[in-house]
Amino acid sequence: MNVKIYTATHLEPVFDLPVPYQFILTGDFKKEDGERLGYITHDSVENNISYKNKYYSEISALYSIKVMVDNGVITSDFLGLTHYRRFFVKDKVFFKRKKETTRLLMRYRQTS
Repeated sequence: MNVKIYTATHLEPVFDLPVPYQFILTGDFKKEDGERLGYITHDSVENNISYKNKYYSEISALYSIKVMVDNGVITSDFLGLTHYRRFFVKDKVFFKRKKETTRLLMRYRQTS
């Protein structure tokens, strides 16, 4: 099962995230930013609304994720979105790991 939880941030990441988390940069970036930070998923996709990020916050990332799914850039069984200061955590120290996240999603899938 392929699970990705995108973590929206307007700041350049200074640490790595555990699987299944992945940063998505939000905001109106200049071309040189895209070249420098090209290794990170960002919301500057075709027909993007990244310039509206200051009004909509994480919604610009959610829109970009939808566009990338529609264009086949992102393929995943489950997608999630969280804010860089609001992670899904097990307690105050640890992220939920992929195995635990998958177990919870499968339980939800069976009840819905």
